[in-house]
This record gives sequence, structure tokens and C-alpha cells, in this order.
Amino acid sequence: MSVIRATISLLRCCLVAALAGSACALAQPLVTAEQVHRLSLKESREKLPVKLSGVVTYVRGVGPEVVIQDATGGVMLDVDLNLVPRIGIGMKVVIEGFTAVHPPTPRVKATSVEFLGQGELPEPVRMTVAQLLEADDDGTLIECEDVIRAVRVEEGEVTPARLVLEMGPASGRLSVWVSRWDEESRRAFSPGTTVRVKGVLMRWKTVQWMPISSLMVVHEPSWVGVVRPAPAREDVAYRELEEVPAAATDDDFSEMFRVKGVVSYSDASVTVIGEEKSALWIHAGDGSVFLPGDRVEATGYPGMNGPRSELEDAKIERMEKGEPIEPEKLSPQSFEKREPMWMDGMRVRLKGIVAAGSSDPEDAPLFLDFGGKLIPIHFANRPQRSLLPAAGSEIEATGILEAGLNLRLR
Repeated sequence: MSVIRATISLLRCCLVAALAGSACALAQPLVTAEQVHRLSLKESREKLPVKLSGVVTYVRGVGPEVVIQDATGGVMLDVDLNLVPRIGIGMKVVIEGFTAVHPPTPRVKATSVEFLGQGELPEPVRMTVAQLLEADDDGTLIECEDVIRAVRVEEGEVTPARLVLEMGPASGRLSVWVSRWDEESRRAFSPGTTVRVKGVLMRWKTVQWMPISSLMVVHEPSWVGVVRPAPAREDVAYRELEEVPAAATDDDFSEMFRVKGVVSYSDASVTVIGEEKSALWIHAGDGSVFLPGDRVEATGYPGMNGPRSELEDAKIERMEKGEPIEPEKLSPQSFEKREPMWMDGMRVRLKGIVAAGSSDPEDAPLFLDFGGKLIPIHFANRPQRSLLPAAGSEIEATGILEAGLNLRLR
């Protein structure tokens, strides 16, 4: 009897290894999530045998995505839910299968699932959004608290449609994918709402197997708790423009600012306002465009765009029309030995000679030869070709100066 069992066991091992494409028919299975995550891209593609015991922490609902977690971490599984329709959160399971790479992240293709009853979810690891973006805890149940910056629904190729909450600054944005949502939860998770989120950290990788974007997958809306509702605009305190840079450099800062000023420049992607010697770049995201001289009020969040502090995820409202800020007339000598961010966003007037930027003037910017410095000229609304000044002509241009010596004209 023992001889028969040994023969069957050996045949089964050889069959599994052959189906998985393993080079070694007698390879020992990986038995922890940590072992799966340690594999290189090449090793993950070799369909190595896996046998894991853990607790289910995420089920996509429609599709093969399930996450189980053991004492060493969590792993995303590809499971045929038609074969295991009763799999649910908190279940203790033993899965067998082999390693896979789809999409570019370590996964296990499960070929069998054994249920061991209901268990308890592991205690989530508390992190900030900034910590999550750098964490190497792919597949682990985590918890974080921050402000929702934007909300959208992804549908079409995504089945079922998922609710996506964007958290954190634009320089370090974290997407939270919520399953099983409804319109009531969508309304509750409006931009500006502070929430505490429990979910599974996932990190996609490049084709070279280097970690790139991080995101959280959340089983259901009840895992997103409202800490504070979004404040009404009138309840947000006014701040001076000079206060934005200090707040923008703080990774953990997520307080809403309300500012006001006079528009110096505006296009579909950015609006620049100023007050005396201060300027602030504002990103609203709704395509609103204002005219120079408009007095506006904006509510948003301080953030960094390279070396520049800005107001992100903002809402801008026109208060009244007014006169544009008086531009400062600059000479070529004004630029000598200045810091890179000098006069960034400030309204200026420059006099120089027009130089063509390309043989295709429809797309390329014009250049202003300003004392030997070629400064690109960008238009919020580019005039028709016949209305553009000809190369070699002398012009006086008024607009805002952008770091890197670009001139933006309305």
C-alpha cells in the first residue's frame, strides 16, 4: 500500500511540474508569501509550484483576483471563481498552484483551494500615504488616513465598474480601488472628505521588475470610514499666498487652503494669481479659464511641482472683474546671477526680437531674443498664424515669467 501511494505521489509531482513548465519535476513548493515576493522576474515566470496557507483579505467580485495573507505577507491569486464561488473575506484557505506574472506583479495561479473555516483578518499595518508609496509590503493588509482629493468611476473594460478615490499630493498620488460600491457611498466619499481606509497594498512593477505605482484595493465601501466630512468653502480659513510653500513641502500636510488674488494668466490646465510681489500657480482640473485682472478665490491643497509650490485639486470662483497687475519691465541685465525660480509666475514686460522656433510655426513656440537669451513664448490661446509677429520683428510682450525662462502670454 505504501509503495502504491509513493508511486502515485511521484506521478502527481511530475505531472504538476510538467504542466507548470518547471525545469525540476521534484521542485519543493514555495510555502510562504515572502518566498513568492523574493523571486526574480525570470523565476516568477518559471511557474514554480506553490502551496500557501492564509486568510482571504480581498475578493474582486467578478474576475480572478483574490488576496490571501499569511504571517509573512500577502499574495494576489488568480482563481477561477466559478470553481470556488463561496470564497469570501476572512476565510482560512490552503491553495496550491504555481507562480505567474500578470499584470507585472508577483501572482500565484491557483489550481486548487481547500477551505478550513472562517478565521479573523490580520491586524492592518498603519501607514501614511507617503509611507505607502515607498513600502515594500505588496499584498499586505494596511490602513491609512488622509483626505480624498478626487473621485472617479472606472468602467468599460473594468468589470464591474470600480470606484477610485485619489489621495495624497499630485507628486505622490495614491489610488484606492473600491469594490461593491453604490451611489450612496459614492456621494459620501466626496473630495475634501477625510477618510480612514483599510485595504490591500499592491505595487505594479516595470518590465525590469522594478516597483513603480502603488495602489490600495478595498473589498467594500464599509472599509472606508469617514473621519471628517468635506468642509464648506466658507469654513475654510483664508491664507496668505506666502504661506503655501511651507505647507507644500510637508508630506503629511493635507489641510485645505483658501486664497484670493488677481489673475495674471489662465489656460485650461493652470491659473496663476498674484498679490504685490507674490504669485501662486493653481491647478483646478475642471478646465475653467479666467481673464487677466479677474479677482478670484480658490480653495485647494498645497503641493510641490518640482521646485515650485502650488495649490492642487482646487476650485476657483470669480469674485469680480478688475484690472491686471501692473507688469514689471525687465532688462536683459535683470537676469544676471539670479536663482532659477526668480520671478516665477510674476507678470512682466519684455522687449526683444522675434525668432522662429521651428520650420513648423503651427506647433512650435515663438522665441523672444532678449539680449541674447532665447525665451520661448507660449500662448493661452494661440493666435492664427497670420496674426503672429514675423521673425525678426521687434515686439514688447506682456505675460508671466515661468521658471526655466518661458514666457506665457494671454
